[in-house]
Amino acid sequence: MLNLAEYRSKAKALPDLLNIAFLVDERDVARHKMGIALNKSGSLMAGFTFGGPDLESSSPNDLDYLSAHLNHAIARLGTGWALHIDMVRKEAPGYIPEELCMFPDPVSYTIDAERRQQHEEESAHFESRTTFIFSWDIPTSAESGLTKLILENADHESDSLKEHISRFATDMETIMNICGGSGVVAPLSSSDLLTQIHGCLTGDYHQLGVPKIPAYLDAALGAHDVVSGFEPRIHDGGQWQEMRAISISGWPSESFPEILESLNTLPVELRFSVRYIFIDPNESVGMLNKYRRNWFQKRHGVGTQVSMAMGGEGSAFENTDALSMTADADSAIAEASSNVIRFGFMSANIILFSPSKKEMANRVKMVRKHLDNLGFVSRVESINAFEAFMGSIPGHCYENVRRPLMNTMNLMDIAPTTSIWTGDEFSPNPFTAAIYRALKDDNGDALFPKSQKAPPLFYGATTGNTPFRFSNYVGDVGHTLIAGVIGSGKSTLLSLMAAQQLRYPDARVFSFDKGWSIFTLCKASGGSHYDIGNDENPITFAPLSRVHESASERRWAEDWIANICILQGVSVVDSARQDRIHQAIEALAAADGRSMTDFVNLVQDEEVRSAVHFYTLTGRTGNLLDASTDALSLDGARFSVFEMENLLGSGDMAKLVTVPVLLYIFHRIEKSLDGSPTMILLDEAWAMMDNPLFAEKIKEWLKVLRKFNTSVIFATQSLSDLKDSPLKPVIMESCLTKILLPNRNAAANDSAPLYHDLGLNDSQIKLLQQSTPKSDYYIVSPEGRRRITLAMGPVALAFCAVSDRKSVARVRELIAEHGACWPVEWLRERLPQQRQDWTGYLARLYDQV
Repeated sequence: MLNLAEYRSKAKALPDLLNIAFLVDERDVARHKMGIALNKSGSLMAGFTFGGPDLESSSPNDLDYLSAHLNHAIARLGTGWALHIDMVRKEAPGYIPEELCMFPDPVSYTIDAERRQQHEEESAHFESRTTFIFSWDIPTSAESGLTKLILENADHESDSLKEHISRFATDMETIMNICGGSGVVAPLSSSDLLTQIHGCLTGDYHQLGVPKIPAYLDAALGAHDVVSGFEPRIHDGGQWQEMRAISISGWPSESFPEILESLNTLPVELRFSVRYIFIDPNESVGMLNKYRRNWFQKRHGVGTQVSMAMGGEGSAFENTDALSMTADADSAIAEASSNVIRFGFMSANIILFSPSKKEMANRVKMVRKHLDNLGFVSRVESINAFEAFMGSIPGHCYENVRRPLMNTMNLMDIAPTTSIWTGDEFSPNPFTAAIYRALKDDNGDALFPKSQKAPPLFYGATTGNTPFRFSNYVGDVGHTLIAGVIGSGKSTLLSLMAAQQLRYPDARVFSFDKGWSIFTLCKASGGSHYDIGNDENPITFAPLSRVHESASERRWAEDWIANICILQGVSVVDSARQDRIHQAIEALAAADGRSMTDFVNLVQDEEVRSAVHFYTLTGRTGNLLDASTDALSLDGARFSVFEMENLLGSGDMAKLVTVPVLLYIFHRIEKSLDGSPTMILLDEAWAMMDNPLFAEKIKEWLKVLRKFNTSVIFATQSLSDLKDSPLKPVIMESCLTKILLPNRNAAANDSAPLYHDLGLNDSQIKLLQQSTPKSDYYIVSPEGRRRITLAMGPVALAFCAVSDRKSVARVRELIAEHGACWPVEWLRERLPQQRQDWTGYLARLYDQV
């Protein structure tokens, strides 16, 4: 007779052990989707990612506030609620894919190739992400009919479930709003929620799609072979993965915020999981009373207690430790009764995955040693290994419950709530992303998928094997402020930004330089360099030469004439004067000559004529703005540099000359924009435009440039200039990204208020003071804050960190001797012998051109 028992085994598979069952809703929360799951236990589950502040730049008071603020967010929760906080540290994606880099010349390509090689030769890079996932048990009255509710869809039960889902979603939104005051919060969509649970289960966090019928998710997520026991394993991705759970079983005598933050710096993949099961105040008070009673009884020994029970006198000596613990229990009872904090059961585990037992042993050893150094007692789970692992999965609240009570302030001290900001893997700029998606190959087929995004501007480095991906964009706004004293590395940063900007399709760079700092890179990249105000090789402009082309050009010319009148102290508010300027421009458009001298001869206003005469051949600026033909050619220009040192150094004339030139070049740049990714670098020259009348014009101009996929980078070596400038409100409002350079005097009485105006606290100012010039850069953005290094190699430095007169003169000599291939000889002279392979690399690229 056939034995059917072996085919009817009641042994549980992984799907039987998983709690998640259905996705029941997805709601719009904070401009994102939040997915809500229903678990087999009758609980609802949802969560969000949390990017806390940068620990390095946070003061102790900041961290105390962070813990208190997050405690406030969850202190309203009670019995039925549970929270899983997971800090997942994963190997970071590699360098920017080569197919996304479209450098137009050998030098910019070689600079990026060097940076790519440096990144890939370094040890593995890691980044961390923290999620908060809450689960809430539906009240018992609803649980009793849960099966009927799901399977039969009874109307009255359905309404009840909808009410519970709505209540849960409202509570989640409230928690998110409060947490959002301390960090960057984004709800987990249905796809994100499934991805997180699957990742916690297998260590594989690839993005999962949502099934058309989002049911039986336990089977979908748990379709893996698992071996439990002392050393559990799970089969995923074609191979077996060893799993280990390191439990934290002993705690220091007291906690402080971010006591375990250094786990964020370990060079290993791990998941730091903290589960907290909330208890109502009345229940926790009852438990705490038991603790208090037990400790109070221990103030005397057994003999003394027996003597006292029989009517004898007690000992005059009492156990001071028992009294101390009794007082501690009294304080805990008062805290629980105050509703300021909650108590609950906390479990903390570090989950590790590895395909190799040997590698797993090394990882376990590293993590345990780290915990020991921090004063924690840890153990590698053996008999309890699989239960500890399952208890760390979001939504699982019955496995591995640790009974000692912990309050929510302790929870937030231990939980991973700060972060190392790594920047986004892709630039958030939608305009450049659209350009990538529109690219086609020779057959007319799309080169990239419809979901393709633009890469970041460049890769930097930060602490703990963590990369930093820098993008100057926040949404579609790329305007940026760079502030640093002389010698802190500002010019090198600007040059690197220019070189890396060229990775984008048809990218363009316009730089207003001071001191020849970007000359070498410009010439090496095949750009055009204009040395404005150089008497030996004069560059001249004809701002009015295009007034015959269009009405808009004539309107601009009238406005430009009005601006230079203002600079000369001539008011143009009189409508009659405006009419006379208009008539002169109209007459100029019909004339054969369209120079500044021609305008002076045509305008019928003596004061205007006198003001404009300053800029004519017979005026003080000579033919700088009074040429018959224009030397400025921007059609198709990829890299243009305007050296402003001569103008800015022209004494009392500096502002009178620099502003008209800037306004004209700005106009020409604006006219040339076609939506290609464009960066305009303004080093110091913008400070000349400090007339209040220009502030609104600059504001409007920045809005126009934003629509044309153009970012403006304002650079200054003196924050005091910005403080007193009418442009300060415009720049502070428009520049969402700020890059601050080291300053040993940052905390001085005259400097600290300037940094406070930029939103820095005392700890961040101290960080600037302690940073290394020409190495460290502090990024401030709505997305996060972080101190980084540029990690520039000798090739990048050879082109981006050269501004001394001797080097500039040598570049000129090489250009004259070797023509377009001069950068090869430049590298041959600049690089050490062991790095000369890059010289050959660059030479081969020139051979292919």
